[in-house]
Amino acid sequence: MENCPQLKVISRWGVGYDKVDTAAASKAGITVTYTPGVMAVSVAELALGLMLDCARRITVQDGQVRGGAWAPINGMELFGKTVGIIGYGAIGKQLGRLTSGIGMTTYAYDPFMNEAYAKEHHVLAADIDFIVRNCDIVSVHVPYMESTKNIISRERIFSMKDGAILINNARGQLIDEQDVADALNSGKLAAAGLDVVYTEPIREDNPLLKAKN
Repeated sequence: MENCPQLKVISRWGVGYDKVDTAAASKAGITVTYTPGVMAVSVAELALGLMLDCARRITVQDGQVRGGAWAPINGMELFGKTVGIIGYGAIGKQLGRLTSGIGMTTYAYDPFMNEAYAKEHHVLAADIDFIVRNCDIVSVHVPYMESTKNIISRERIFSMKDGAILINNARGQLIDEQDVADALNSGKLAAAGLDVVYTEPIREDNPLLKAKN
């Protein structure tokens, strides 16, 4: 911003202000905007893709075949399973339509829950702790702010069902990476599908790089 004295507007191609120094922008008289809903379908499809990958062990089996192994691995069907969506905004709504459409029982939490919309699309309202305790898959789609940092904490991770799957393609700061790695390595979590990490690009010492599944 200091190098762009004529800059008037910063508009993020995505959701949230957390990647912009809004205090500096305000001081410089620069308007900051973002584009809500612009990638909702794409992100929701990616979340579903990560669920399918984790449940059917696609990446794991691909790696084994490329390594010369030919050992069958039994995956998990998503049909009839329960999924909990934490954050029922534009992305969460799209994901709920997808998961309900393939026969999953879908729960969602949002502090501003649109229960009429949820009911119309066969999504059940629930609180976060119900979701993490009872769902086979938990998918996180809340914005990052101080109140949501590590919203998926060690306590919540280890209260999840044995063999559950965790999905996060929102912000890396929403989950405690060491606790997720511990849960994966202990077998508490069957798998995690993560499109984001706390520090990007990912650091070599990130415990998730050596975690199972």
